[in-house]
Amino acid sequence: MGHIDMEFKTLNHYYSHTDKSKVYHIAMVLHPRLKLSYFKTAHWEDEWIKTTEKVIRDEFKHSYMTDTADDIMVIEDVTPDSCQNPKSSNVFDNLPALTPPKPTDQGSKFDCYLHTGVEHVTNLIAWWHEQHGSYPCLSCMALRV
Repeated sequence: MGHIDMEFKTLNHYYSHTDKSKVYHIAMVLHPRLKLSYFKTAHWEDEWIKTTEKVIRDEFKHSYMTDTADDIMVIEDVTPDSCQNPKSSNVFDNLPALTPPKPTDQGSKFDCYLHTGVEHVTNLIAWWHEQHGSYPCLSCMALRV
């Protein structure tokens, strides 16, 4: 076996492990230039695409959807390391908003993100900071990943 063949075999071995990584699937879908269209363009099997969508939906639902406005941060507070709203010692700062977002509303926003067209983005972190108002929980997920 030639040197190049060995390198190609090694590359394929490690690349095949990306399918097992939840983070890989999430990062690809949360890139606005790729979303699920990347997998379709790359001719992934429909079942694999459905699995990828399920992985990201489950992670979003279990770790990022909230049912109170207290769990959603203002954009200035969002960093890759923190997406939790610190509780203030002032009791009035911790009162829930009059119309907190409902999980179903956030799920709808997730669907909206998936079904909008792809966008050419050069600075992914800046883009997700800009989208925080439209996708508060999803932006937290993207910035953490």
